[in-house]
Amino acid sequence: MVAGCSPSLASADSGTQPAPPLEFGIYPGGPVGTIKITDSPVPENAVSRLQALDTLRARTAAGTDRPFVVRLYESFTGQPEVDSWTGTSANATADAEIASLSANGFDIDLVVRYEPVLALGPASVDDYLAFIRTVVQRYGPNSHVQFLQVANEVNLTTSPASSDGAFPGSVQAVVWGVEAAAQEATADRFSQLHVGFNWAYATGAAVGTQIWQFLRSQGLAFRKSVSWVGLDDYPGTFSNVTVPARRTGTELVRGVAKLRSLMSASGLATTLPIHITETGYPTGPKRSSAGQAVALASLVNSVNEVRGKYHVADFEWFDLRDSNSSIRNVQEQYGLMTDTYQAKTAFHSYKRLVSQLGQ
Repeated sequence: MVAGCSPSLASADSGTQPAPPLEFGIYPGGPVGTIKITDSPVPENAVSRLQALDTLRARTAAGTDRPFVVRLYESFTGQPEVDSWTGTSANATADAEIASLSANGFDIDLVVRYEPVLALGPASVDDYLAFIRTVVQRYGPNSHVQFLQVANEVNLTTSPASSDGAFPGSVQAVVWGVEAAAQEATADRFSQLHVGFNWAYATGAAVGTQIWQFLRSQGLAFRKSVSWVGLDDYPGTFSNVTVPARRTGTELVRGVAKLRSLMSASGLATTLPIHITETGYPTGPKRSSAGQAVALASLVNSVNEVRGKYHVADFEWFDLRDSNSSIRNVQEQYGLMTDTYQAKTAFHSYKRLVSQLGQ
């Protein structure tokens, strides 16, 4: 589909059932969880960030706000939680962010990472389950908190700054955490809160089959608790790094197909929604703003075309602004905006696609 075309309710794939439009979203921060970041991020500006998010959601012709998801991260460490950038209580930081965003009509996709400071194994998992239940109790009454992701990328084991697979007990934390969160949401009647987990597309040994083997061994209680499964995939950056910007969408669809295959093999329903929880394409050395816009259009349009075939319901870009635009490091420049909230070409492209293809 070309960016200027009008969306169709049906998927572009022949033989598939009509599918609803995608719900779009974004991670609003700058810093990324990767071992390649060595420089301090430029501080955020809450007012500029909210203005940018409001622009991206692209109101309808009737003047109403479109559904738009903002992805936030909270961490369990087993220690008193302190926000690393502000030095304040992590709960206070999350409370303020969620209250502000929901008051302005944004939906929330809340990731609760599993990052125990002490490698206590089963004891850490038990503590994490208690933490998950507390998070559900804390934010479940807010109707805009619609998605809860249990842990993050547990199939990747080499990057503790970004992926929970580096921590002992992470696979068990996902399975039992999903069950705990869903049970708590049901008991408290938070019917809008949908619980899921994610998987990072990777090749070779990093793919990690342990999680899918463990999922398959679980019973009906787990399968009934999962409302969606997320995909993290960065074609042209972390997966198939040689693919040109215009072909990134084709590679992302490969990741979607692989995830659907793994889900089916583990006993999860073929109609269970897939969310694109993280995808992006940074600017930086040898990566132009125009190239980022080309990649974004390829990624969005390719997923939109197969949303019916693979039951893709949600697309969230990573991320809104650069961590530090002055550093010649692509890992600092995933943003659709610079670190001072100046829009790149892709910012305008994303707004247009949200307007054309979004719910």
